[in-house]
Amino acid sequence: MRLHEIQSKKHKLSLCQDFIDWAIKRLKIKDMPDIKLTDDKAQVDDKRTFGTTYPTGEIWVYVGNRNTADIMRTLVHELVHHKQFEIGLATEDMNKQQHQHTEDVANALAGRIMREYGKAHVEIYEGKTGSIRDDVAKALPATYAIPELKNQDPYMQYRFGVAIAGAKGAKKRKEDGVASYSTESGWGENEIIVSYGMDMNEIIDDALKQLGLKGKKRVSTIDSEESTDAGTKSPMKPFKGYAK
Repeated sequence: MRLHEIQSKKHKLSLCQDFIDWAIKRLKIKDMPDIKLTDDKAQVDDKRTFGTTYPTGEIWVYVGNRNTADIMRTLVHELVHHKQFEIGLATEDMNKQQHQHTEDVANALAGRIMREYGKAHVEIYEGKTGSIRDDVAKALPATYAIPELKNQDPYMQYRFGVAIAGAKGAKKRKEDGVASYSTESGWGENEIIVSYGMDMNEIIDDALKQLGLKGKKRVSTIDSEESTDAGTKSPMKPFKGYAK
């Protein structure tokens, strides 16, 4: 793999190189890509994207005027595409539906891998908390920054919003014996597949294998049944012509 030099901070490039090495191992990539990092804004305007992966094994990513975490997310997104080409899930002649599927997979995996890497490498998140100008600070009413809640994790932002909405009623729910809030819903941010046939077991396993992944967890009963709180008694009293 060749990492082409560009006009940028050496520290940022060093962080990106370390991340690339880690992500390649994480995705179990065998055919090393040729990654080109560029600060040429004209290419962004022409390509209308911050990153591109080619079937030939080349990856292009724009790094100009972007923070390190954003660059890394684009990098791992494109590395997932490279892996898809490597194992045959992506091809040069994909139709629109196939292309959208590869994009959805790349988006999901990139987010998951970035959270994994970011927890162990907080230095990739740039910017100082509480460093706004005094005149701006005075104009804002009681504004808070949440350092542990990064903009790169929309799912956790969503769960935080749910927690905010229910915060005032938490004590009452506890008194009433209502289940307490969970940082992750029963679905999490995982891919959910609802099936009406046990043959989906093998299909899901085969698809995971093609991505180099494993593991699934059934979170419901096998059959479609009434929920436990479903009413089983009619609210209507029996009358002539209507049996009990």
